[in-house]
Formats: sequence, C-alpha cells, structure tokens
Amino acid sequence: MASAEIESFRIRFAYEFDRLLETLADLDDEAVKFAATGGSGHLAVRATDVRRRIDEALTELEGRLDEERDPPFGKWAGSRATVRDRLIHSVSHTAEHVGHAQLTRDLYNARRGST
Repeated sequence: MASAEIESFRIRFAYEFDRLLETLADLDDEAVKFAATGGSGHLAVRATDVRRRIDEALTELEGRLDEERDPPFGKWAGSRATVRDRLIHSVSHTAEHVGHAQLTRDLYNARRGST
C-alpha cells in the first residue's frame, strides 16, 4: 500500500490530468489540433498511458522521497534537490500547462464567438 504522501502526489497528478481533459472535452478536433494531432480522443488515450506511467514511477519512489537528485532547473536554492522537490516541481509544472490549455481554449472560443 502506498504511503499517504505518495498517494497525495498520485491524486494531484490525476486531478491535473482531469482538468486538462475537461478543458479539451467540448472542443472539436479542429480546435484540439493546436495542441496535438489526432483530436481529443487521441489525447484521452495518451493521458491514460501517461497516468499509468506516473503511477508506476510513484510506486517505485515509495520510501525514496528524501533521496537527493539533481535540481529540476539550474537556479535551485541549494545545489541538490530531493525526489520530493522534483515531484512538487512536476506537479506545479503540469498545473501550468493546464492553465495554458485553458487560456488557449478561451482565446480560441472567443475568436470563434462561442463560449
């Protein structure tokens, strides 16, 4: 059984993927082509695969959240970062992409005159 902390990361990644798919759900395939080829159905399949890979990776990180790794970007507060730090960065980065998708959707809809 996963620790509460690993489960928290799993839930947050799932939440962000759900937000992304909800953002794209009402768009037609032509609109979705700003983000990917194959339309929204293809993105849902890809999201399912990525979720599975994230779940597998999180399972492998059980008990290793305090391990030091290279920082996720060059100007980290210290010279090293923990696995936990990297996961927090990954969740926030995923949330940024969801925000980009929401903004792009809103701009697309505004340009077409729909809501």
